[in-house]
Amino acid sequence: MSVLFFVFLLLMPADESLLVHAAKVRKLSGKVITNADVKKSAAKPRSALPPPAPPEETKGPLEKQDEQRRARVAAVKRFDVAEKKVAELEAELRRLEQAYYEESDLDRRDKELVSRFEQTWKQLDEAKAELAEARDALKAIRD
Repeated sequence: MSVLFFVFLLLMPADESLLVHAAKVRKLSGKVITNADVKKSAAKPRSALPPPAPPEETKGPLEKQDEQRRARVAAVKRFDVAEKKVAELEAELRRLEQAYYEESDLDRRDKELVSRFEQTWKQLDEAKAELAEARDALKAIRD
């Protein structure tokens, strides 16, 4: 009898499963996805990623100290060179001024010596600016 019952169940039309029913009932949205939709969704940030961590310092204290010493030596050298250049240009200006007053040829004095004096004066202004920059850089390193 139980065999007959199983045969009867097999011959009877089976009800649709829920999955088959859902597949038949599903409606299409009607919206077609275009390239513009894909580009628009790709442009939106998906998640806020944390910024990358700064690289860890791989230099030891001796290397840092060596770099500081080298920078200080370079700044002192730059300051000394600028100071020497300013002193040389000031001496040249004094010499040109003295030559101006000692020159008896007025034409040479007014043309040649005045132009050299003005040129040396401009160089001195540039050298003084360079000296001020070197002094500030040296002061910044020492602080």
